Amino acid sequence: LDEESGYGLARMGSATRSGSRTTRGRMMGLRCRSAQARTQIRSSGRAGISGREHIPHSTTTRAGTETPSSSSSASSSRRIVILGGAGRVGSATAAAILREQERGNGFEGREVVLAGRRPREEALSSLPQDLAGRVGYERCDASDPASLDRLLGSPASLVIHAAGPFQQTESCPVLEASIRNGCGAYLDVCDDADHTLRAKTEFHDAAREAGLSAVVSTGVYPGLSNVMAAYMCRGAGSPFPDSSAEKLRYSYFTAGSGGVGETILATSVLLLGEPAAQFVEGQRRDVGAYSERNVVEFGQKVGKRECFSLNLPEVFTSREALGVETVSAYFGTSPGVWNLAMRMMADLLPRDLLRSRKFANALASLIMPLVVAVDALVGKTTAMRVDVKYQNGKASSSLFVHGDTAAAAGNSAAAFADRLLRDEDGEPLGAGVWYPEDDGVVEDHDRFFRMCTEGCQAFAMSQAPWRLEQDGLRIGMGLYL
Repeated sequence: LDEESGYGLARMGSATRSGSRTTRGRMMGLRCRSAQARTQIRSSGRAGISGREHIPHSTTTRAGTETPSSSSSASSSRRIVILGGAGRVGSATAAAILREQERGNGFEGREVVLAGRRPREEALSSLPQDLAGRVGYERCDASDPASLDRLLGSPASLVIHAAGPFQQTESCPVLEASIRNGCGAYLDVCDDADHTLRAKTEFHDAAREAGLSAVVSTGVYPGLSNVMAAYMCRGAGSPFPDSSAEKLRYSYFTAGSGGVGETILATSVLLLGEPAAQFVEGQRRDVGAYSERNVVEFGQKVGKRECFSLNLPEVFTSREALGVETVSAYFGTSPGVWNLAMRMMADLLPRDLLRSRKFANALASLIMPLVVAVDALVGKTTAMRVDVKYQNGKASSSLFVHGDTAAAAGNSAAAFADRLLRDEDGEPLGAGVWYPEDDGVVEDHDRFFRMCTEGCQAFAMSQAPWRLEQDGLRIGMGLYL
């Protein structure tokens, strides 16, 4: 196959019931559950690319081999505990889990318990009524070990950490508490490079010994984006299975705050205080935060958007897990004045101030009313594009677009949760701490992508880049030229 073939056509279609799928020989067509959604997952049916060079400090290259089983107390528990559960992403994760449970697609017999610092009545009153009536709630401070021990003293089958921001932390208290209290599994939606790397390098062995399976950075980006990259770089998703990936670029766009609230604002401010790490031919290179402006095409639903360099964990994890020598990540928002403000803050404010959680949270609270007003105009769409260049000189691109950033993150976290809890059904991941793109973390891509793409507007995997950049002509009945 070459670029002129397009690596197969992206599909357009109307809403389909979650769980349906079609397979035609070597092609898998997976449709988003929304009208006029583009979907393409290309399967070559070939083995993964061999001979990859891994970064020396990698703790392992394969998940699920020769690891202890989870403790019996955790295995018998039916509780899924979500820290930050009354927040935008935490509540979206709970809603996605309960949706799949109601459809009979997993999580049978599970009890969802939200946890947070607010009193029960205040927290539950902030949730949609249909969700508040179906979950439990317990007070807990995710930064306090004693509070975490009280919450997890009766071990949970799964702990989901969605209480950000994760930037400028010096430990992994929720992961540590999950290990200490004998929980069965753990995942988080961390978007901080230091926190993600610390979780694996410092707690992988302890998690193995405790029998806890953990996957870190499991939101929409990082998270779903990492799995898309891994799918494109090795195995069934690579359009060129005999040619290794040599360059990988992540590009992200979120309109306004994406509807995620103050957390994403505080996170963005904190990231401006960090140089953006990239890898170029295997060597790390740091560039200024919110520098290196790129204009990226995100397809018909979003169009061209400007994106800037940020220090994101997938740069490090993909370099390590996938062995790609050149990796970078970029992010942009709208309206354009927000991008300008971010660049000015990165250039003019002292780095120590930008790295202060107190300052970031205070600034987020101060500007939140303005952001909410702007969000009403620009929406809360999120889009991501993953581009891979192979050693044969060819390129491949994948695209995801969703109209609600928090819902997209919740869908992705729920898909990872489904993967962890299916250990009990004979598909063990193995104890330890894993990155989303580690080999073996996601094996049933059809099931995983189906859950992640619930309600999406566009989803295309392993396409020739020009297929994402052309302006399609709608000719009716869901057909495009």
